[in-house]
This record gives sequence, structure tokens and C-alpha cells, in this order.
Amino acid sequence: MSNAVGDRTAVTRAAESSAILRLASRSLGGWAAWARRTNARLAVGLRGRSARPTASPEQLRMVADDSLTLRALSRLIDIPVNAWHDAAAKRMFDTIFALDLGVRMSLLGWMLIAAVVTHIVVVAVLGVRVYLLGWSTRAVLAVLAVALITRPAAFAAAWRERHARHQAQSEQER
Repeated sequence: MSNAVGDRTAVTRAAESSAILRLASRSLGGWAAWARRTNARLAVGLRGRSARPTASPEQLRMVADDSLTLRALSRLIDIPVNAWHDAAAKRMFDTIFALDLGVRMSLLGWMLIAAVVTHIVVVAVLGVRVYLLGWSTRAVLAVLAVALITRPAAFAAAWRERHARHQAQSEQER
């Protein structure tokens, strides 16, 4: 079973569809070219003569099992993932994500209000001077929070529209 379609691997397709990576490759063209060359060299080194994706997941797993570094990295990734499945925070987030999008938008507004007020109190208690930029940022966040609380349906509709447009664009790129 291969993760490739033609000559493009799943990682390559994901990288090509990422707007952030496209922006980074435009602004950091030299680095992106180096990354592509390095990726091709790694593919040639793992597979032999060509960079065509010919290794199966089982073959890659065998190579990874022989590497102490890759096994250690795998454990470092697996430990938090496995812990997340039983975490209380996951249960809390599952409850929040099960709510209607409009309710979540309103909840986001209340979280912003709580964050702004908490920040104001902490900064005041610590005696830190706050200048125009700090107060302006707090004011913008407070206005956004009030808008989220008072008009959650409008923000939810805009979110759904953006999400649908993004999915349609991703489908066209494939």
C-alpha cells in the first residue's frame, strides 16, 4: 500500500496545499529549494536510484525500527497523544466542540472578555506601565468580544462560509 499518487507523496501534496507553506516558499525561496533538494536526497538515499516513491509503509517501518533516534522521536510523539485520550481537558474540549457554532462564538467572546480583564488586573497588580499600544489592543479585543457575544450567528455564518470556500479551493487544487 503506497501513500503516493503518481510521483507525488502524501507529504508533498499536503505541503503544496498549505497556504502557509506556499507563503513561506515564496518569501523563503532559497530555503524551500534547499528543503526540496534535501527531501529528494533523502528519498534517493532511502530507496536507491530514483526519488520515485517506491517504499511501502512496511519497508519504512522496518527502517524506522532499526533507528534508535526515530524510535525515541516516535515515543516522544506517542506519549502526549496517548495521554490526551484520557485527559480531562479532552473531555472538556469534546463538550465544547459538541456545542452549536453560534454558542461557541459567544463562548469565545466571553473568554476574550475574561482574558482582557485578567490581563488588566495582573498588569495593575504588578505595577507595569501600559501605553497606547497596550490599551488599544485591549480595546480592540474587548470590542471584538462584545461583537462575538451580541452577534454570534453572524460570526458563525461567516466562519461556515470561509470554511466552505477553503474546502472548495482545496478540492480544486487536488
